[in-house]
Amino acid sequence: MTLADSVRHTVARVLADESVLANADTIVRSPGSTIVPTGVASADLSARLSTLLEGAGTVKERLRIEGLLGEGGMGIVRLAEQRTLGRKVAVKTVKPEIATPLVVEKLLHEAWVTGHVQHPSVVPIHDVILDEHGRPAIILQRIEGQAWEALMFDERAVKRRFGADDLLEWNLQILMQVTQAIAFAHSLGLVHRDLKPENVMIGEFGEVYVVDWGLAVAVRPDADPRLPRLRPNEAMAGTPAYMAPEMLGGHDVPIGRATDVYLLGAILFEIATGLPPHGGTTLQEIVASIALSQPEIPEHVSPELARIIRRALDPDPHARFENVVQLRLALAGFLKHQSSRRLADEASRRHRQIEATIAAAEAGEKIDEATLQSTYAECRFGYQQALVGWPENDAARTALRELVVRFVEFALVRGEPRVAAATLAGFEDSLSELARRVEHAVREKDREQRKLEALSRELDPEIGRRTRTFLAVAAGGIWTLSPQLRHLGIGQSFPEADALVVLPMLFLALGTLLFLWARETMTKTAINRFLVAFTGLVLFAQILIAWTATAEGIDAVVTYRQLFVLWALAAATIAFVAQLRMLTAAVGYLVGFFVLARHPELRNWVASACHLLTTLVAVIIWAPGNTLTGRALDRVDPGRNESMATFRPGRRGGRGDGAGE
Repeated sequence: MTLADSVRHTVARVLADESVLANADTIVRSPGSTIVPTGVASADLSARLSTLLEGAGTVKERLRIEGLLGEGGMGIVRLAEQRTLGRKVAVKTVKPEIATPLVVEKLLHEAWVTGHVQHPSVVPIHDVILDEHGRPAIILQRIEGQAWEALMFDERAVKRRFGADDLLEWNLQILMQVTQAIAFAHSLGLVHRDLKPENVMIGEFGEVYVVDWGLAVAVRPDADPRLPRLRPNEAMAGTPAYMAPEMLGGHDVPIGRATDVYLLGAILFEIATGLPPHGGTTLQEIVASIALSQPEIPEHVSPELARIIRRALDPDPHARFENVVQLRLALAGFLKHQSSRRLADEASRRHRQIEATIAAAEAGEKIDEATLQSTYAECRFGYQQALVGWPENDAARTALRELVVRFVEFALVRGEPRVAAATLAGFEDSLSELARRVEHAVREKDREQRKLEALSRELDPEIGRRTRTFLAVAAGGIWTLSPQLRHLGIGQSFPEADALVVLPMLFLALGTLLFLWARETMTKTAINRFLVAFTGLVLFAQILIAWTATAEGIDAVVTYRQLFVLWALAAATIAFVAQLRMLTAAVGYLVGFFVLARHPELRNWVASACHLLTTLVAVIIWAPGNTLTGRALDRVDPGRNESMATFRPGRRGGRGDGAGE
């Protein structure tokens, strides 16, 4: 038989029951009302009452009635003062107009069941006495509070009265207390059969009471004989909106502990969705909903909670939770996971911010790096804490993995492999392919960094600064004084043309000696090697120019003037390659060239002045403590070092200069 056939068969059987049809209007109009099965009172009820209530006393003797507390379909509850103890109690009696033996027996059954289940979440029965008509009156503890159904979705009232910030968590805690009472009743062989929010009272201080045990029955053979049992062929009974399929009547599946598990699952369904599981506009639709027992759970309900609901509401009693304790443990596990879910939800909010920021950066917008880093750290920590509280939180685990992958990819795109490696730490095994990419990127970045550092050292103007200054002072001083040798009486008989060849040769020899003295320092960097080589080439060029001019018989004065052009070009080359301020010396030599064109007799003085200017410029540039601002050979920025910090190369010492050279 298919499921549809089974449901149709059950609906037809239930609708054929006269007792169900008698309650049809009530079921359709108010499916949350309790349907009480019809029947007849026990034949020996009068005798049993006489025996059980012999000497029980009367209401007038024991109580002082003060007022009405409430009334239901069968009973009236009044407020009274217990004379012997001076305390307020509730007194429940049968309405006089319906005080049939069967109704009286039902009231007694409820009293005996409630008195039997002595649990903190079951209203204590103080005694059973007789009213003025000789009918039973039950003395109960007075409860000051509200029905759970009035508070279940009143978030403001729950927060104000009980300080609960999470309404779902508060409702689940109430349900778990209800399961404690029902588990105790089951241990006594009793099944409630009418569990719903209306039958749970919440006291002023958060006490939880399961009330209305009027449909409760004993399902254990050795139960107290006074406790009610299921009648043969008992018809539909309970509250249709919450009813389990077996409560429709018949003999297919017996009423048992699994029935209360279903009813608790129905309450859980209402907590999660806002409505009880069964409903319809006709009796047939309501009965079909109960028989099918497959209420739709909205998508907003947590998957874990939805699994608990489906299992509790399974139409097959054997497929439900084994007992109420198992249901309570499942709810306890869900509540334990709630904090994990909250942490993950908060982390997900930050995750969305991170995604938006990265998307903006990829679109070329300027972003706040510090905020991005701190938001990422908070987001990752949130996911990790969620997993600490609940290691099986797959949603948090997946989201954390996606976060790490996104941030690693972003770091790789930005050329920050070390940031990517630090981000990936702990995920290398699960993200092996990405880990290999990061490792390769780190190696490439290190190789590039080493090249930049080597190039930076090569082009560091700080290395050899003091050596260059010393050489500039020594060689420059001699170079400045050399044109004045004739005025000092040295080499006056030596031809001037020959002097233009011999003097640079002497300087070339002197420079070679100085280079050998400071060779370690002067070969360390590209700028030092350039200056050494370029100075030697300029001197060699001067020798060739002067020697060629002498061989060709060109006047020494003309040759002297041509050498000013050579010196100007040499100073300009150094300026554009190494230090822009050397243009001052180049301009000086050009000025000297034009001065010699008008006043050739001043050539030695002009040469000394230009050489002195060049020496002073070199000393100013390379003197220790000066800050250089110049061309490519002055400084190289090896780039960002992952975290936007500027790389600064260290200093190295050289021969003859000490640590700072």
